[in-house]
Amino acid sequence: FDYTANAGVREVNLQTESYDVKGDHADTDYTKALPSASLNLSLDATKKLRVGVARAISRPPLDELRAGSYLSNLAANQGGSSGNPKLLPFTSDQLDVSYEWYFAPESLAALAVYYKNVDNYVGYSTIGTFLSSTGDSSYVLTGPTNGKGGYVRGLEATFQMPFNFLPVEGFGIYSNYAYAQSDIKEFTPTDDPLPMVGLAKDTAALDLWYSKNGFDARIGWKYHSAYTTGFEWDAGALGTLDPELNVGFSASYDINEHWNVRFQAYNLTNEPLRLTRNNNSTDLKRYDDYGRSYLLDFTWKL
Repeated sequence: FDYTANAGVREVNLQTESYDVKGDHADTDYTKALPSASLNLSLDATKKLRVGVARAISRPPLDELRAGSYLSNLAANQGGSSGNPKLLPFTSDQLDVSYEWYFAPESLAALAVYYKNVDNYVGYSTIGTFLSSTGDSSYVLTGPTNGKGGYVRGLEATFQMPFNFLPVEGFGIYSNYAYAQSDIKEFTPTDDPLPMVGLAKDTAALDLWYSKNGFDARIGWKYHSAYTTGFEWDAGALGTLDPELNVGFSASYDINEHWNVRFQAYNLTNEPLRLTRNNNSTDLKRYDDYGRSYLLDFTWKL
C-alpha cells in the first residue's frame, strides 16, 4: 500500500486576566499538550482509508471569562448573570476513521465514523447568590461552569456522482447523511437536562443538479432532527429547535464571458421555525414564520 503518515505534539499555554468594576481581578493560567497522528492509506487507485487520532481543546468565549455580573431588579425576574474567569477549556480525545471510494470520474462513496471523549464540558447553571449592600435583596446568579463531559460518537455517509448513464449529459446527485449520539447533558433544567447544544441526531442533504453549456441548476433538500440551541442574548436560555425540512432551488446562466444571471428560491415548503423549552414539545417558546423568499441578480465580471 502507498501511504502517508505524520505525528506530532503541540503545546498551548494560555493566560487570561479579567477585572470587575471594583478593580478586582481574577486570572487563569494553564498549559495543554495536544498530540496528534494521522495515517492515509491508498488501498488501490480508487480506494483510500484515513485514520486520525488527536487531543483537541475548545476555549470558552472571552466574554464568558469576565469577572463582572449583571443584576436585574425586575420584580418578576430578580436575578442576574455572571461570567466565570476560572473556566477551563473542554478537552476532546478523538478518533476518526474514513473510507473513500472514487468509483468513477467526479464520483464518490464515503463512510466516516468517529468517537470523542470530552472533559470539562462548558454549560450554564446557577453559580451563586449575590446579596445587596443593604441586605434586603438577594439575586440568584447564573453563568458558565465546567461539567464532567462525556462522549460524542457518530458516522457520516456521502454519495455523489454525475448521471453519465442518461442520454442527456449534465445531470448528477449529491447526498449526505450524518448520525450523532452523545451522553453529554446541559445543566438546565436541573430535573431533566437538555441534550448537548448543537448536536442533532440526524442531519441529511440531497441535491439534484444540472450543469451544461453555461447553465447551472440545483434543487436541494436539507433536514435536521431536533436539537438544543439558544436564540437569545442570554446564552444560558436554551431551548429545543424542532425538526426542519427545507427545500431550495437555484439556477444561473452565463450570458457571455462578462454577464451572468442567477435566480434563487428559499424555503419553498414554507417551513416555520419552532422553538420549545423544558424538554416539552408542547411548551412553545418561539414560533417564526419566515415564508418563501426569492432572489434575482445579475453579475458582471472583467
